Amino acid sequence: MRYFRGLLRVSATLCLLPALALAPAMAQDGLRDGAALAAPVQPSIARQDLVDIESLFALTLPYAFDFAVSVGRSFAIVSYGTRRYDQITDSFVITDLRIARGDFQMAIDQLRIAPTETIIEGFAIDTRALPLDPTVRAVLERLDKEILILNASIVSDVAPSSGDVRFSMTVSGDEVARLEVAADLRRFHLLAPIEGVTPPGQDVQFAGQLVTARGDLTDAGLVEAITTTIGEKNDLDAVQARDMASAMAGIAIASMFASLPGGSTPELDGAAQSWSVAVQEFLRDPDRLSIRLDPARPFDLAAFNDGEVLAADVLALGPYVTNGPVDRVPLISNAAATSAADDPTREEALSFALIEGRSLPQDIPRAVAMLEPRLLSGDMSAASSLARALVLNPGAEMSQEALSRIYEAVLLARADRNGVEPGLTETLTKRLSPAEIAVAETAAAESWRQSESGRQAETAETASLAARDWAALRHLAYAYYEGIGRPRNLQRAYALANIAAAGDDKAARLLRDKLARARATGDVIWPEDETGRLIASLWDVVLPQPADNADEGASPESERSGGSSAPEDAGTNDDEEETGAQ
Repeated sequence: MRYFRGLLRVSATLCLLPALALAPAMAQDGLRDGAALAAPVQPSIARQDLVDIESLFALTLPYAFDFAVSVGRSFAIVSYGTRRYDQITDSFVITDLRIARGDFQMAIDQLRIAPTETIIEGFAIDTRALPLDPTVRAVLERLDKEILILNASIVSDVAPSSGDVRFSMTVSGDEVARLEVAADLRRFHLLAPIEGVTPPGQDVQFAGQLVTARGDLTDAGLVEAITTTIGEKNDLDAVQARDMASAMAGIAIASMFASLPGGSTPELDGAAQSWSVAVQEFLRDPDRLSIRLDPARPFDLAAFNDGEVLAADVLALGPYVTNGPVDRVPLISNAAATSAADDPTREEALSFALIEGRSLPQDIPRAVAMLEPRLLSGDMSAASSLARALVLNPGAEMSQEALSRIYEAVLLARADRNGVEPGLTETLTKRLSPAEIAVAETAAAESWRQSESGRQAETAETASLAARDWAALRHLAYAYYEGIGRPRNLQRAYALANIAAAGDDKAARLLRDKLARARATGDVIWPEDETGRLIASLWDVVLPQPADNADEGASPESERSGGSSAPEDAGTNDDEEETGAQ
């Protein structure tokens, strides 16, 4: 058995090494789903532009795989048909992989490894010469599957910035069963023990939240083979064996929570009884057994770190068990979609389904045709769905005005610190001209200043100007440049950096000069006359002057006492030479 486990480890190593080589690419992918301007809801395959990284993997992965095969051949007989990098699907593809040693024989018709998914076709293990448990062997013989052939797909979408994970896996065998598992976790971490930090006796701690999880087992002959085999060992026919298994499972489930710390509760006992009924029905008449965890609010996984599971924890997970076919999403017919397109109250749901390709086939152009007129007429609620369309298809056809309004919505979402899907801002800035970007930034700023947060921020900004708090003004300049806590506005970023630089803030001077160079090269645009008036108005807050004595603030006496004159676009002191060198 030890020998067999060793062979399995070698096989797993050969299969996983390419995936380990691809791990850095997985860190480039973020969760992208749901409304594009808010927290994601559904998984997607949209990716940021990773052409350089993909080219690197395309170049190195074949050699990495060949090295793994060379090492593996010291432990087993290894061969394969072809290996290549598929640029369209960003996948490393291996065909006809064979691993054998002694009685162990394994084969994979095709192994496809990509940054977010692994697909295994025709995974075969010859069990005839392996030392298996007699009951397991009897089940395989009854299924006529001593050479067990499985297909599998594993999809893992990881957000590098937050640790959010969406995982799904499907494993199926013809005339055996299909197992499907999925989970949605937020800020998920497995924390290794640290002496003095981790409580004694705890090896690993969980951090994060469970949003949903499910497991589905669809029977295709496995349950009957198991119950019949066990029944024969106990001199029972097939019906009696199923009834016995059903009764035993029912008793086990109904009583499994009695030993919880603090005991069970009437509510948990009632729920367990319903789960028991579903499992018994499945064992008597196998179809599809579904187990769901659907908490009313994200469940804190840290509740399990003390090693105790309480009745309240089980109920908080929102578990339920059903037997029978379950549609994951309601399907929409062509006739229903046509009818919904003519109903304004159903248009939003239909456009979302068309963009995501859930409930009916994806059709982004049709969704755009529905939503774009609403956006152009002033309905900014359409911006979120159109933004999602751009995430999934960065080249989706839209008018420049629609793109500008989506960009305005993105700026406002970032100002309110709402999530914006990775790659969306870059897509919009690539498709908009610098002049269109400047107009959108101005529109977003005007809208934001009318909000409560905008009015409060403007009051704080005025106070920083009046207090000549150069560090705070430089912080505000960068905030406008990055679009953090306020809409991105390069004109105002430049103006505030110019003001802070006049107060001798070195970092602000660098930002001012870099923005000025970007404007000179045409990378960014803002109206020069308007910018000059903005700087002058801000400087009047720094140095308020009577109308009949406008030059007093620039007098030599004022400069000697700590004042300064109105800022110019280019400095003349020695620090400017340092700036230019950088």
